[in-house]
Amino acid sequence: MANLDRGWELIDRAQRARFAGDTAQASALFDEATREFDAAGDSRGLTVVAHQRATILLVAGRLGDVDRELDEAERGFREHKDDKGLAHVLFARGDLARRRGDTEQALRAYADARDLYKTSDALTA
Repeated sequence: MANLDRGWELIDRAQRARFAGDTAQASALFDEATREFDAAGDSRGLTVVAHQRATILLVAGRLGDVDRELDEAERGFREHKDDKGLAHVLFARGDLARRRGDTEQALRAYADARDLYKTSDALTA
């Protein structure tokens, strides 16, 4: 249980670092959180980390690395039946497609995210 608590604490610290613009620190903290969740066998935590890593990579312009993280996050959110997380992944896929210049794919991803937000409780909590 200690690994889980520490993993979630590290995610919180990583997000704070990311919001402060320190992506290097955020990445290091996400790496540490990954080790904690791996040790605890917690796929939910690993899913959240994958989504957060994708966000950092997208902002940093490392578009080639984003797909792998989004794929992992999407699998995890689907496995955990987490519509809110899945909607966030779909929205990120739209951002990725837009950054790659694929407007049609971006619009489809945004529409899928919007539909999921509208038909679920994804906007609550």
